[in-house]
Amino acid sequence: MIIRIDPRDISAVEPLTEALGRPVSDQEGLTDHTVVAHSNNLEVYTSFDEGQIWTTAEFAQHLDNPNWRHPHSISPHGDRRAIWHADVRLHPADRELTGPEWTEIAHRIARTAGIQRPGDDHGCRWIAVQAQPGRLDLIANLIRPDDTWTTQPHRLPALLAAESRRIESELGLISPRSGPDPQQAVQQARFAGRTRQAGTADTTSQLAGLLRQLADERTGPLATVRGLVEHAAHRLEDLPDAYGPDSAHQLEMVARRLYGIQQSLESMAAALQVAARPSPVWPTQSATTEPGMANSVGHTGNPDQPDHPSAGPLTIRRNTFLALADRYLTLGRDVHSGEVLSRGGDPEAHSILERSGFVPVVRLHETYHRLPVGLDEAEEQRLATRAVARLRAVKYGVDTDADFDTETREPHYLPLGSSVAHLAERIREATTSDEVADALTELTASHDGVLIALGEVLAATAAFYQDLGQPPDPHTAKRLHYLAEHRLAVLWSDLAHIRNDLADRHQDHPQRRVCTAEVGPDEHEASAVCACPPPPPRLTTTPAAAPAPPAPAHPRR
Repeated sequence: MIIRIDPRDISAVEPLTEALGRPVSDQEGLTDHTVVAHSNNLEVYTSFDEGQIWTTAEFAQHLDNPNWRHPHSISPHGDRRAIWHADVRLHPADRELTGPEWTEIAHRIARTAGIQRPGDDHGCRWIAVQAQPGRLDLIANLIRPDDTWTTQPHRLPALLAAESRRIESELGLISPRSGPDPQQAVQQARFAGRTRQAGTADTTSQLAGLLRQLADERTGPLATVRGLVEHAAHRLEDLPDAYGPDSAHQLEMVARRLYGIQQSLESMAAALQVAARPSPVWPTQSATTEPGMANSVGHTGNPDQPDHPSAGPLTIRRNTFLALADRYLTLGRDVHSGEVLSRGGDPEAHSILERSGFVPVVRLHETYHRLPVGLDEAEEQRLATRAVARLRAVKYGVDTDADFDTETREPHYLPLGSSVAHLAERIREATTSDEVADALTELTASHDGVLIALGEVLAATAAFYQDLGQPPDPHTAKRLHYLAEHRLAVLWSDLAHIRNDLADRHQDHPQRRVCTAEVGPDEHEASAVCACPPPPPRLTTTPAAAPAPPAPAHPRR
């Protein structure tokens, strides 16, 4: 085992990226299988319901938060580099460690490094990530909640090396030193007694939780499929054709078999849970889901997408069926929590719900919407009824409670974002650099452009938060000012430079041209209505590598 201490950093993004072996993303969640240990004073972890997780971007933001909350805290070296990162690497021939063993190693290294101290409930924030084979990464922010700097031992490398030798002896790992350890057998037996029972119970609890998720009647995938099958059977029963009732009966039998599978899984989960302790779960914060980035050939490379070259008829029919299922929502009061919840729907339906006052809740395995907390029953009924009227006005099927049902249909108007999205359509149809420059001008105009207006919105929101009265509000205001003055300013500067470059080019796009709707005399397709060439073939589904920066120009001799 070798422990390496990296130079301190100002942000947790790079250390977390190195620990994961892939970029930090707001679409990927980390469970207790990856984050095997964390600091003791993270009250936020216990304030969420079971089954939630945090994304990698939220973990990085959580570690970076002390930098914003304590902007004047300086290290003993006179800098602001508060992110401490150490990685533990095992020998390639070492055995595969279990989850409890990685957790034990993480806590022992954290105590040796001074980032975790027994009895200290106000220590610094840290996590331990085990995302790559034979490797463990500890990432900590050395700024404490009381605006002081965490003090680490002066001989930290030597102390970590000594602790690693003790861990090697207890776990039977390969050590870089030569010669056997006479106490190794005794220490291995003592550690095995501590971890054997914990490892078995943890695995059993994880399997029980997985089975419960599959069999859940409200949010499980089997219940969703069964509901769609029952709905299809009900529709087939009304068909006048002779095959309608027969097909409906077959679908009802399929639904019954699915229900039997659910019951069996619930029984197995209950039996597994009897002898297992509860497995720790990680919470998640609400995060906005962004569409996946397409690769260089114009599609995502996912075989389940209809535009993928390998997508067959079954894949296309399945995606069409799922798209139709997204036009159906449920909206009603939950019998367990008493909250007014809405489940199902596509992004357009989610946008209508949010404009009707609902709050999105995004989890790893589900997404639903709820009304804000603190509303009386009359206000909840008003907002829910308005949401049902708006959804049905645009042809969504809504299964709702009798209290929220209505025959009213509110008129649907295009939202403000649609005018901005129209700029993307203009750019897709553009054939010259001047047309793209005109579209980008709407974003980068120095007085009334979209980005300038967005900066004013951020500044106004920051001013509202500044004197709102809650302790975190001034920090939120500072964060909004930072986004407007730094992040948004960089985006505006880059887009303005691109717009100016296109405005000076006056160039036609070589692969795009205006369709003349005319066919030349040499056209070999008799039914063609224009001379436009076919689209280029898609030869690969792997993302292209980022282009290398251009080499600096040198004067000719």
